This record gives sequence, structure tokens and C-alpha cells, in this order.
Amino acid sequence: MRGAAKAGYPIRVVMMPIIPGEGWQDIYTAFTRHLIETVPLQRLTIGGICSYKSARWLMENKLGLYNPISLNIDDKLKSQDGRARYMGSLRQEMYSFITSVVRNCRPDLELALCLEDKEYWQNTGLENNIGRCNCVL
Repeated sequence: MRGAAKAGYPIRVVMMPIIPGEGWQDIYTAFTRHLIETVPLQRLTIGGICSYKSARWLMENKLGLYNPISLNIDDKLKSQDGRARYMGSLRQEMYSFITSVVRNCRPDLELALCLEDKEYWQNTGLENNIGRCNCVL
């Protein structure tokens, strides 16, 4: 990424899926700080799991039913796009936490959420960036 930046390319990173395993806050704090301090990012997009049923089946076949991702999926949530997602309160906690880490390191970095509802953008203070994920130039 540093080489591409030196060559003049804008660097955008997607941090997804955030996996809320044991000690995830310390792990993502260290990772996020390192990333921001070593790569001249234009934009960072963050997101939780948003998996279709077939992809979830493959994951659980490989990792088992009680892996850190599956344990946090809200099976009662019926999303419009049919994807499995983490519980709303956990998604909000993860996005707010990582947003705070980013703002402490580099307040001017453009932040976005991937495949999220408007309420999560608003609750993390990112509503002005709606539609500015890495999928959009």
C-alpha cells in the first residue's frame, strides 16, 4: 500500500469483518493505529459481518458452529438483503470504538461504513459520509 501511495494512487482500506473475539478492542486499536501511522490512507471503511446463508454455512463447516463470528450473529434479525449480521448493539459498539481510535490518531481521515443502515452512520457521527464507502469513487 505504501508503494502504491508513493506512485500516486489513492489508498482506501476496508476493515471488514470486524470480529469481536476475546480482546478485540486491544487488537483493533493496535492494528488501526499501525495502519494509520504507516500508510497514507485516503479513506477507511469499516464493517461487521454481512453474510449470506451459503457463506455462513461454509464458515461454520470450517470453524464450527461456536466460532466468534457465529456466536455474535443475530439470528432473529431479518435484514432486507437476506444477510446475517451481528446484533445491533454490538455493531454500534464496534463502529463507535474503531471510529474513536481513528479520530484520536487522525481526525481528518475519511471514514465510512460498509453495508450499514442509516442509524449506524448517524450514531457514529458519520452521517455526512453516507454513500462514501470504498465501493464508490
